[in-house]
Amino acid sequence: MWAFVFLLDSLAFPPAFAGAILSGYWAALVVSRVLLGATAERVGTWPVLAAATVLIVIAAVLVVFQQPAPAAVGIVLLGLAVGPVYPLLVLITHERITATSADRLVGFQAAASTLGAVICPIAVGLIMSADPATFASCLLVLALLSAVGIWALQPGRHRPPVMFSR
Repeated sequence: MWAFVFLLDSLAFPPAFAGAILSGYWAALVVSRVLLGATAERVGTWPVLAAATVLIVIAAVLVVFQQPAPAAVGIVLLGLAVGPVYPLLVLITHERITATSADRLVGFQAAASTLGAVICPIAVGLIMSADPATFASCLLVLALLSAVGIWALQPGRHRPPVMFSR
């Protein structure tokens, strides 16, 4: 995973400590999927997605500083923040499109996530082989783009123009 290489190569963490931080990332991801999924049932999906996107950006900023303690916290926080995003976006697909095309779009979402799972590690590896420190900046750009994308998907963002009658 990119975080392990980043912690070793850019921040000179000992392997055992980098591994512990990476384990914290995965643990936070699992915990957030369980807890924030239940929270979304109580408070609504969009508030949880909004909080997750804010946390994603904060986590990326902490990693960009490239200081050991903030980067470690940022990586674990990133796991906490990204956990509920994909499941919740799939869950609310029907809110963004017609009911007749929801099944097809969920299939496309699953296919896109699989394609991303194949392509993203390759891209990350290429970026990090060139300069591991550069990846922190790329992470921030990706975090900001995901925040804007999720904001744009909110219901009510695309309202038809109001027509004034005479």
